[in-house]
Amino acid sequence: MRDVEEMGLAGIAHAVWYVNFSRLAASGTMPESA
Repeated sequence: MRDVEEMGLAGIAHAVWYVNFSRLAASGTMPESA
């Protein structure tokens, strides 16, 4: 179960990062370092 929980947390973190990155891309601000 621990592996499943870690994968879930990683998925959530990736989703949050992706949304934030998409917002920056949409606003025309592309950070050099993700």
